[in-house]
Amino acid sequence: MLKYKCKKIDEEIARWTAEVFFKSNNELGWWIAFTNPTAGPWKKLLSKKADGKYEEAYRFDREEKRPDVVLVNDKLKKVVIVEAKDSCPKLVKVDQMPKSLDVVKDMIEILQKKQGNSWDNRTDYEFVSSFLWYTDSLEKVKEENQIVVNSFNEHIFEGVKPVLLNIVIIPDGDDLVPKFVFKGNVYEEPKFIH
Repeated sequence: MLKYKCKKIDEEIARWTAEVFFKSNNELGWWIAFTNPTAGPWKKLLSKKADGKYEEAYRFDREEKRPDVVLVNDKLKKVVIVEAKDSCPKLVKVDQMPKSLDVVKDMIEILQKKQGNSWDNRTDYEFVSSFLWYTDSLEKVKEENQIVVNSFNEHIFEGVKPVLLNIVIIPDGDDLVPKFVFKGNVYEEPKFIH
């Protein structure tokens, strides 16, 4: 088997790693309502119907700001709106965090409105902000998470709840794996322990 070592993990690979995790762990109850891949199906946000089939819940305009991923868990009644960047420093650049929070706020406003489809059952779910990035070791996860949390707290504004679940992609041997950080604790899967 050919071994390939990537020198740089970009936002696209980090996002894809998280998506593979959720698609591979159905028992956790998470499903992907939207993903914004480069040159991909960026136009529509999906809603899962009672029969498990998907339907279009919302269609983005061509120039409309879109998050990178929207995750839904119907058991937990949570929607996680994810903004992704290659690295922690790119997320906390002076102009980036306000832009990211603006995208989150706009998405929350859209998703809290009745859409006239199966999404309407989810308008009262808890909406959670999330930032996703890559770092090269588990030891850096908590430190970088705190940097992102500080920037988030500095720039948060009305319309965005102060609930944050970060997703940090790290190497694990020849693989990449997500770590989930909630209230400073690092988990193997999303946890919302208060």
